[in-house]
Amino acid sequence: MAVNQDFVVERTIQELRKVVSSGQEHLFYLNNAINVYRRQSQLDEEQVDKIFGESFAEQLGVELPAEFLRSDAIRFGLYQDNKEKQTVDKVDTWFLELHDAALEHFSTEHFQEYRGLSEPPSPVMVKEENGGERYIQELESAIVERLRLLAKSLTDLGEHENIAPAVRDDQGGWPHLRGLIDDSKIDDYLKRMRTRRTRSEMSNAIGAAKEIVEATLRGLIDVHNLQIPSGTPDLHDWWKILRPKFIDPAIQEALGGRQGALLKLMGNQVSTVQSLSELRNRVGSGHGTPKHPVGLKSAHALLAVDTAHTLTRFAVQASA
Repeated sequence: MAVNQDFVVERTIQELRKVVSSGQEHLFYLNNAINVYRRQSQLDEEQVDKIFGESFAEQLGVELPAEFLRSDAIRFGLYQDNKEKQTVDKVDTWFLELHDAALEHFSTEHFQEYRGLSEPPSPVMVKEENGGERYIQELESAIVERLRLLAKSLTDLGEHENIAPAVRDDQGGWPHLRGLIDDSKIDDYLKRMRTRRTRSEMSNAIGAAKEIVEATLRGLIDVHNLQIPSGTPDLHDWWKILRPKFIDPAIQEALGGRQGALLKLMGNQVSTVQSLSELRNRVGSGHGTPKHPVGLKSAHALLAVDTAHTLTRFAVQASA
């Protein structure tokens, strides 16, 4: 009896998501590790000073440069962390789990990309000067590279990438747009969208979110050889031109026919596109506003970025 294909796809998605989730947990932990190790070293040094009544280094009659102290703190922190929590060992296990997932579930194209990745850093480098910090940074980079490939594999299965915005929006992200828009332009948009701390950065992120949606829609219009509207079209106009490509005219009655919920949902996306455009006009970059709007939060900018990601992914996949 043949295995049901839907079951195979569902199980594959579950297994890939599990690897993604575990990788993101390691990435989060390592992202905080350097500061934690340095602070713990400061607390340990203060405790030693209390016991001996004077600087421990002075009592030993040695002078250690600050850079070496920082490196040594991270090195010792890594050692203690791995001894108590098996931090490095668990990351190594994750790389092995990902390797198995790549062998079993990656497409030929993505497996070739996986083979082209550099090997994860060796813990031996921790012994070098400033090696602890470099090891953690290279470990993070290796995880991010592999999370991107996992995201591409999930996209191939028709699934949302399911990775954190910090990884999703990093350089090389948004794989669904690669080949439609120049990589350099995508990475420029992503650079502006992933930094949302100050009001200026939030405005820039919202502006970039609108621009990447427009670039996507215009790219798809070129791909499908559709007629470009006259005048000065906006996002709403670009979306309306592509709308017939998003829905099969012979849509099944089981989905509500041409009066059903699916068509209404599609209609609502026009409002979403228009809202994104209006938000950019009011608070985004590109219109020479004299002041950055009061009350604008990072969450608002992230909402615009998430909206852009959802709209562009849908437009590319539905019009294929």
